[in-house]
Amino acid sequence: MASQPPPATQASSSTNAISEPRPNQAQSIKDRVFKDVMTGNWEAVLNTYEKNVNNIQTASITSSKETILHIAISDNRSDMAKKLLEIVVDGKMIKEMRNDQGNNPLHLAASLGQADMCELMVDRDLELITSRNMDGETPLFLAALQGRKEAFYTLHYKWSGNKGPHEDFSHCKRNDGNSILHVVILGEYFDLAFQIINWYPELAKFKNERGQSALHLLASHPSAFRSGCHLGLVGDFIYRFVAALIATVAFASATTLPGGVKQDVGTPVFEGEPPFDMFAISSLVALCFSITSLTMFLSILTSRYQVWDFYYSLPSKLILGLSSLFVSIASILVSFCSGHFLSIKDKLKFAVFPIYAFTCLPLTLFAVAQFPLYLDLIRSIMAPVPKRSFEVTSI
Repeated sequence: MASQPPPATQASSSTNAISEPRPNQAQSIKDRVFKDVMTGNWEAVLNTYEKNVNNIQTASITSSKETILHIAISDNRSDMAKKLLEIVVDGKMIKEMRNDQGNNPLHLAASLGQADMCELMVDRDLELITSRNMDGETPLFLAALQGRKEAFYTLHYKWSGNKGPHEDFSHCKRNDGNSILHVVILGEYFDLAFQIINWYPELAKFKNERGQSALHLLASHPSAFRSGCHLGLVGDFIYRFVAALIATVAFASATTLPGGVKQDVGTPVFEGEPPFDMFAISSLVALCFSITSLTMFLSILTSRYQVWDFYYSLPSKLILGLSSLFVSIASILVSFCSGHFLSIKDKLKFAVFPIYAFTCLPLTLFAVAQFPLYLDLIRSIMAPVPKRSFEVTSI
C-alpha cells in the first residue's frame, strides 16, 4: 500500500497525459483527423480539434504539410473554417500554420478569393498581412497575383485602416522584386491594376530585378492595347476593311462622270461648271486619303509590337490613319453632294442645301467619337516616357 502513489499524483499524471499525448498517441490523433477530413466527417473533426487544440492546431496532417484549417479553406468549407477559428485561442498561432510552400491559412484564403475568411483571420491578428511564404509573397500579394479583387480590397482596407497612409511598401513585393502592380499587369487584371495605381502610386516607379517597371511590362503585352469594343467578326470588319470600302467607292466615283460625255468631242457634259470641278477634286482627294488610311491601318496590323513601337511609331501611324480616314469620308460626301447637285440644280436649286448639310451628320459623329482618342494619342507622343534602367529601386 505504501508503494502506491497518492491519488493526487495519479490525477496529475492523467491530466498531463491528456494535455501532452505521447508521440504514438499524437500520430494516432492526426491519422484519425485525416481520415475524418477525407470522409467529410467534419463534426468528428471539430470534436477532436476542440479536445486537442493545443497539440493539433499547427500539426501537419497531409503530405504537403497542410493543417486542418488549410484543408477547410481549400475545400471551401467556410462554415467549418469559422468554427475552427473560434476554437483557436491565440490568433498569432495562425501564422505558425504553414504548409510546405510556407503558406499560412491567410495566404490560402487570399489566393482563393475568400474575402470573409480573410477578414476573420486579420481581425485575430493584423500582422498576418505581412507574413511571407518561401517566395516572399504576402497574402496581399497572392490576392493580387490571382486577381482576387474582393480579397485584395479586404486586406487593403484592413491594413490601411489600422496603419494609416502607405509609407512602407515591403508587403507589396516578393523576393524577385516584382510588386503587386507588376503581377496584375502580367495577369492582365487591368481593372485591379487601375485601382492599385490609385492606392499605391509610388509602385509605378519600382523596378524588379531585371530593371523592368510596370510600364515596361505593360508595353510588352500587345493584348493590353486591344480595342475596348467586343464586336467579334463585325468589329474586325469595321476596323480593317472600312478604309478599303471607301477607297473602292472613291475609285468608282472618280471614274464615273455625272452627266456623261459629249459624243462628238468626248469631253464631260458639265465641264467648266463649279459643281463639276468640286466633284472631280473631292473624288480624287477621297481616293488618295482612303488609300493612305488603308496603308496606315495595315502597317499597324503587321507591326512587331515592340516596346519602342508604342513610344512613337504606333501612335503616329494611328493618328495619320484616323486623320486620313476622316478626310476621305468628308471628301466622298462632298463628291456625292456635288455630283447630285448637277442633276437637280434646275429643279430645287438652293433648297437642297439643308439636305446636304444633314448628310454631314455621319462625319460629325465620327469626329466626336474619335476626338478623345486623338487627345490621348497626342499626349502619348508628347509626354516623356521613362526609359528602361537596370537599377533596382528598393521598396
